[in-house]
Amino acid sequence: MRTEPRFIVALLPPLLLAFACEDLTVELDDPGKDDLAAWVERGGQPAAPPIDLSPRPVTDLPRLDHLGLTAVLHAFTHDGFVAYDALLASPDALEVLDAYLDLLAAANPDALADGPERVAFWINAYNAHTLRQVTRELPDDPAFSVQRDDFAFFKTRRHTVGGRVWSLDQIEHLILRGDANHSSAADLSSDDRAEALRLHAAAWGGQPLDPRIHMGLNCASFSCPLLPDAAFTGPRLDEQLDAQAARFVYDPARGAGPDGISLLFFWFEPDFGGAQGAQTFIQRYRDDTAAVRFDRFLDYDWTLNATPPGP
Repeated sequence: MRTEPRFIVALLPPLLLAFACEDLTVELDDPGKDDLAAWVERGGQPAAPPIDLSPRPVTDLPRLDHLGLTAVLHAFTHDGFVAYDALLASPDALEVLDAYLDLLAAANPDALADGPERVAFWINAYNAHTLRQVTRELPDDPAFSVQRDDFAFFKTRRHTVGGRVWSLDQIEHLILRGDANHSSAADLSSDDRAEALRLHAAAWGGQPLDPRIHMGLNCASFSCPLLPDAAFTGPRLDEQLDAQAARFVYDPARGAGPDGISLLFFWFEPDFGGAQGAQTFIQRYRDDTAAVRFDRFLDYDWTLNATPPGP
């Protein structure tokens, strides 16, 4: 479980050919004859090369499927809420989640193939560590909320990702958002701060910040955008963030509706393009906005995003 399976392609062994100069006679050993016969039957098309099943080093993986996180989300989220009690009661599931976090700790973000792979990597890292940290807090405090101790949940450096220890705030605000002035930067050495901002630049590749990341990140609270039932992946990132954005702005309790819009649009106004950015963003992902109150904000409910107890 500590590495995601990746395969490298082995080269086909060359055919042994002997050519006579005059009549261009071709002589092949028996395996070579078999290869040639198969080549003729395929109409001259190359064969699929054999697969080398030896795993690649974690630090060399260009793509991640994030299957460990997907397995946990699929099994323990329901309509975006988390069945924490069931997750805590499943040692196997916690082992899968821990193995996935071990993968993130050892992985090299710089080896990932492109920007979408890196953005997906950091969003998943944030969500997975949030999920796991809640399961560590709940046994000692069944009424746990991330508000406790002035939001120390987000401020404490304890999550190893890409070989370095970060806080959730540092992953969100420095690496993903690139906000060098955020208060979480004060907890870092100058070298670590520079590394966080370098990782930000590597993730976005000179492109502007995509505000849809705010719909991908989940802060383990009722008013957060709901968790998806699968991890983000590089090839599907755009599609997944679109789905998350639409889900959020159609949600009157969290995103947008007759009682107002999410405080996320106020807190991160620059990310959404300024004072009118929230309205533009919501109109992009919601067909009918006539009933949306753009001039007020919804209260933010920090109650834990736990699945409501059954009857």
